[in-house]
Amino acid sequence: MLELPQSFVVLSRLSLVEIESVIAIKVRIGELAISGQDLFRRRLRADIAQGRIRIGPPIEDRHFRSARILIGRWTQSSLLLLSSLSNRA
Repeated sequence: MLELPQSFVVLSRLSLVEIESVIAIKVRIGELAISGQDLFRRRLRADIAQGRIRIGPPIEDRHFRSARILIGRWTQSSLLLLSSLSNRA
C-alpha cells in the first residue's frame, strides 16, 4: 500500500508508542532479533522522513472523551441491531 504513488498512512503518536511496545515484546519473547528491531526502526523513520507515514496531531483529552462517547453509541446501536436481527429469525 505504501508503495503506491501519492499514498500515505497517518499514525497517531500513541500508535507509535504501541508499535514500539509490540516490537519490544517480539524481541523479548524471541520472535524478532534485535537486528530486526533496528531494521524496523530505520524503515519506520525513513517512511516518516519520506512522507509515506505522517504523524497526526496530538491527541487531547477531548479526543478521548469523544472516542468513548462514540464507542458507547456504536456499541449500543450494534447491540440493538443484532437483537432486532436475531428476533426476526
